[in-house]
Formats: sequence, structure tokens, C-alpha cells
Amino acid sequence: MAKKKSEFIISLEKELKKHWKDTKEERGKTHTAKIYQKSNKK
Repeated sequence: MAKKKSEFIISLEKELKKHWKDTKEERGKTHTAKIYQKSNKK
């Protein structure tokens, strides 16, 4: 049981890291999009 639980936690952490990386990239994209919008309005 203990081994199975640790494996589950490890896979959960991997998913979390992947998700965090994806959201970080998405935030970067929206940030650059906002900068482009501001420069286009001038």
C-alpha cells in the first residue's frame, strides 16, 4: 500500500509540474499579446 501511494504522489507531482509549466507558458503568451495590443494602439 505504501509503495502504491508514493507512486501515486510521484505521478501527481509530475502532472502538477507539467500543468504549471503549461500555465506559465500560457501566461507568457497572453503577456506578449497584451504588449503587442498596446503597441498597435499607438
